[in-house]
Amino acid sequence: MEGIEALASLLRHNRTTSDDDEQSPSFSPNSLITCSSSGKSNSQMNDKNNVVLFITGAGLSKSSGIPTYRSNSSSSTATTTSATAQENNSMNNATWSRFVYKWGTRQQFLKDPLIWYNTFWLQTHHKKEYLEAQPNKGHINIANICKTFSSVRVVTQNIDGLHLKGDGAVERERIVEVHGHLTYYKCINEDCLAHETTLKNIKLDFDDDNNNTNGTTTTTTTIDKNKTFVLKSVPKCSKCSSPLLPQSLFFDEDYESHPFYQYEKVENWMEECKALVFVGTSNSVGITTNAVLEARRRRIPIFNFNIVTDEKLCLQQYNVMGKERFPIYHILGSCDQTLELLYKVATAKRTSLRRINSTILTNNNNELLFPLKKSKRSSSYDSIYEDEDDDDRTMSPSIRTSSRKKRKSTSWKYK
Repeated sequence: MEGIEALASLLRHNRTTSDDDEQSPSFSPNSLITCSSSGKSNSQMNDKNNVVLFITGAGLSKSSGIPTYRSNSSSSTATTTSATAQENNSMNNATWSRFVYKWGTRQQFLKDPLIWYNTFWLQTHHKKEYLEAQPNKGHINIANICKTFSSVRVVTQNIDGLHLKGDGAVERERIVEVHGHLTYYKCINEDCLAHETTLKNIKLDFDDDNNNTNGTTTTTTTIDKNKTFVLKSVPKCSKCSSPLLPQSLFFDEDYESHPFYQYEKVENWMEECKALVFVGTSNSVGITTNAVLEARRRRIPIFNFNIVTDEKLCLQQYNVMGKERFPIYHILGSCDQTLELLYKVATAKRTSLRRINSTILTNNNNELLFPLKKSKRSSSYDSIYEDEDDDDRTMSPSIRTSSRKKRKSTSWKYK
């Protein structure tokens, strides 16, 4: 895939490791990487202008058992027809959206905090699947990419904290949870000394003893899967006794409403980045809107990892005259698989993309993640990487030399 190789090329130009011998040479699709006369890339000379910014959304956490935010997790029965199921899902999603937009505000919280917690927050966010979720392969591969490539930064819209857990953990200084963190809280009293503080380890007063957990030490032995949490009383600030609101960005709040969201840092990263990588996001919130505007302003590429092509993103790629504003690469498929492929390609040395792909399968039928197709120029297949018995170099699928040894079926090109 062109998008995988283009992004891998950008990443390889600023590896964490200092051993140049371990770096694979890389080509520069669409001139995304420019070199100075000294032979060193500008990105190597100035790390500030070489940030690769990952912006992750709910789709990344789906395989961890957390439903995507903007859809209802309920499903139709097996006897429901396909057309009826689609209609029901559409109605459920519309109802879900109205409910979330009505209740997901600070204003609604202030009307009656206890009702707000029990009707909205504990039913939609502070749930068993959120508290028990573990990082999936997508989180782990992003963490591995961060460890390998010092230029990578991560901004997540997710409040599940999976980017900070276990093998999926990213260094604190290289990640911003721009929409908050599930088990953290904030005081609503603007005159309180703790107003700009993020409060952690808050013990919640649950009505059901079986659900008596603060969400930070949850275990499967203390949680009944068939129950939801119910509060007896609202958590209070220890400084002023005002009700505590979850540390989450609500619909009537902005990114500058609390220091936890670190939006100034996010803006700096967007202004410094050389590429934007969207992972599992619907591009329906402020952070992605601002990121796309930055891509338009500086004509930097966007790499969109998702299960479908984003039509809203495509509409912004061209102006009314049909001129491209910025390049977009759509990498379609499960984030678990596409991010694993990205990491393997970006860190590969003298290995073929075909061999990497053959180890990542999509289903029980052992179908390749990215099907192969023949080149229009010949009966053979084109490749991005040479086979292991060739020189240690990379080649663009669009660049061929007449002296290259012809092969029947040992090199490959990806759709």
